[in-house]
Amino acid sequence: MKLIDLTQSLSAETAPYPGDKPVDIETLSEGGYNISNISACLHTGTHCDFPVHAGLEGGAELFTADRMILPCALIDCGGKMIPGDIFDDVYVRTEALLIRTGHCEKAGKPEYFTDFPSFTEQAVKRVINRRIKILALDTPSLSTNSEDDFRFHRGLLSAGITIVEGLVNTHRLPKNFMLMTFPLKITDSDGAPARVAAWV
Repeated sequence: MKLIDLTQSLSAETAPYPGDKPVDIETLSEGGYNISNISACLHTGTHCDFPVHAGLEGGAELFTADRMILPCALIDCGGKMIPGDIFDDVYVRTEALLIRTGHCEKAGKPEYFTDFPSFTEQAVKRVINRRIKILALDTPSLSTNSEDDFRFHRGLLSAGITIVEGLVNTHRLPKNFMLMTFPLKITDSDGAPARVAAWV
């Protein structure tokens, strides 16, 4: 068994979603200690989305310990859209799904936020019907269309599904593994940076 880190490093160089506040880290040195302060949008890099993000009730406190380590199935998808029929061959019972598009290879580049594979409405409905706890993505969001993106977020989050976005290293994953997700526990938050890994 081994662990594969699926997390982007968070630094002042980490690009935020367009329009979000950039990461700012200030380090103070005093009495031999270094003490740093960080200011950043909670949806920068690898992070979790919670219901408050889509105008619903419930923040990070809904992410209980039973969601931290879950059996996960990988769905490999390429192209511009994520259709509903890609779920047809996934028969395994699982509590999490990870959609691999390969788009994480563009992390840090301008096109990472503007040209990623988007979910279709049919795909979102199929995910909700699976009654999973986590949907994990190697893209920065669900759709490049802002109206669809909000509608898809609201549908998934209202169904009790935590959305994990901004994963990397997904090319190293097998078809089935244990997904380990540890978001910061920030009361009533709409999102939180997360350390995410696969136990394979």
